[in-house]
Amino acid sequence: PSGIHYDAGSGNLYATEISAGRLKQVDARTGETTGWVGAIGGFVSGITRTLGCGSNSIGVTSGWCLGAMFHPSFFTANGWPLAPTGAGGFMYSPAGVTSDGTFLYVTDYSQHRVNRFRLSDGAYRGWIGGISGTATTGPATASDSATCTNAANRFTPGWCVGGLPVNSTGNGYLTNPTAITFASGNLYVVDQGSHRVSSYNANTGAFNGWIGRVSSATGISPATVTKSGLVLTNGWSTGGTATASSCGSDPGGGFCFNNGRGGIASDGVKLYVANTQNSRVDVFNLATGVFEKAAPTHPGVYTNVWSTTPNYGNNLGPASLVFSNGHLYYTVVNGTTLVGKMNATTGTVVGWRGGIGTSPAGPVSIPDCVGATGVTPSWCQGGSAVQGLLLGNSNNIGGFAAPYGITADNHFVYISDENTHRITRYEK
Repeated sequence: PSGIHYDAGSGNLYATEISAGRLKQVDARTGETTGWVGAIGGFVSGITRTLGCGSNSIGVTSGWCLGAMFHPSFFTANGWPLAPTGAGGFMYSPAGVTSDGTFLYVTDYSQHRVNRFRLSDGAYRGWIGGISGTATTGPATASDSATCTNAANRFTPGWCVGGLPVNSTGNGYLTNPTAITFASGNLYVVDQGSHRVSSYNANTGAFNGWIGRVSSATGISPATVTKSGLVLTNGWSTGGTATASSCGSDPGGGFCFNNGRGGIASDGVKLYVANTQNSRVDVFNLATGVFEKAAPTHPGVYTNVWSTTPNYGNNLGPASLVFSNGHLYYTVVNGTTLVGKMNATTGTVVGWRGGIGTSPAGPVSIPDCVGATGVTPSWCQGGSAVQGLLLGNSNNIGGFAAPYGITADNHFVYISDENTHRITRYEK
């Protein structure tokens, strides 16, 4: 599992499997898988197929499916991964997932687009991104009025089906998108390959603008700002092109994701971005896109607070992020592997959880942490984390190897770990 999202309305977890090319639906109470969507490579003998599995041995699910085997590797003649002609919903490298209570939105890292599925039944409802081949209009709904035909070499004018995606730096295009979140009617996407965050109207699929460091300001609006020699967007912008910030020494407003996936979350007022190679969480005004402040995620310092002039180096940066009940929960993959907890009001790290390398020292209010071994018994301070062992070794259950996704409900945080092929949960 890679990306993970808890949907409060359904009570389900939705987890992407980046290597299997599918999205799973899991009952958060029981942990039972109740269906998946993606490409089908065959059927499991003796298991009754559900309605969404279809009837062909090779194809794409039409809804939540059980009883079939995944198949993420369909290819067209030109080498692009794509589902069979006329079939929607194929994913090659699904990374991030979010929902608005009606639809699920899934980023496809390798196909440079965002896919949409109806949450209730798993039905495919189109995609947005750059088109390199003719697409057709999406399924008929109030939000699918845009015409997608003859749209080659431009951004989709709405939720479309068919056609081939392409990456680019133009308005609305995506290059290796990873994390995604929904807030106030819009989608916010970490465009990792372009080192920017892009915003889209969730209903229509229209592009709202992007934020980040500016490579070229040609045609950009609104006007840029300059901080410590870096040219940055001054809110949600159109035109221009983005580039990576000065990794480890960015004054605030630019992103350096590199190989880190980058996470994104919102409380409905602020937008929080896991700025991986800058080792911090950045805060932007959700409505305007203006940078406000940042705080480091290094779990060895528990006195840091939000700063308007951050400079934290490039070690132990966050890979994924979720906001819940006044706190930010984040995962760290580079340098070590752990889950951290930050006070969203102050920006101060509360503690960490995971496999223990050096025993934690406290805090004093959590005496069980002092001298603990194996895995942390609570949110601990001090000590150091160690990479978790692979699935099947009971000595370090609760540790992590590559935790690239995190989500939360009212009681638990759920962490998806790619290299141990499991989802772990901790009490908040």
